[in-house]
Amino acid sequence: MSRQHYAISRALARTIEQRREWDEPPEVYRLHVKQGRALLRPLPVPLVVWDAARPPEVLGQLCEAMVHTGFKPPPWTEADGELYGVAFRHEGWWVETKPGTMAHQTARQMGAQHQLYRHPARVEIRMMYAVDREQITYSATQYRADPQTPAEQLIAYPDGRGEGFGPKVEELLASMGAEVHPAGAIVEALDRMVELLLGVKPLERPSSVMGGPEWS
Repeated sequence: MSRQHYAISRALARTIEQRREWDEPPEVYRLHVKQGRALLRPLPVPLVVWDAARPPEVLGQLCEAMVHTGFKPPPWTEADGELYGVAFRHEGWWVETKPGTMAHQTARQMGAQHQLYRHPARVEIRMMYAVDREQITYSATQYRADPQTPAEQLIAYPDGRGEGFGPKVEELLASMGAEVHPAGAIVEALDRMVELLLGVKPLERPSSVMGGPEWS
């Protein structure tokens, strides 16, 4: 495997680290690679579209539009490089817990019920996910309360291996003792977009062992 995946992970982290405003709408990106560099190009999704439903639902609707109406992202040029995947940026809530604990189960249940914003230990985050044509899943996370700290990075490989960069994600991976298989509506929608744009068969994703944020 090339080291291209490290460049992609760093590009996601830089994208959220460089943002200065919060309470922003979500955004979908084409992920390109040119001469070893990862480039993110926003897709022109009207802001009003994000008001229609929660971000995972809207992303799924965009997939359906690509399937049934023939919607395609605007053409890209040679300057963008080779199309390599799709990424998504959002804001949401997160509760830090240790897998296997009652607190972890409670937080996951509240997240499934879209009630995580009521959790007393909630923190606000900015996060990016991406899926590339090698079926590698990426995430980068920035905490609103500590915006000067470098974004936490996670690379999850199709065979279940995971690499983390940052104290929180490294501690989480060390405590899990299990394979890493990110799942949920967001990464499944990105899988589908990668399939539609690049012809890559989506991963068979089990229930996530890492849980997930609640979208704001």
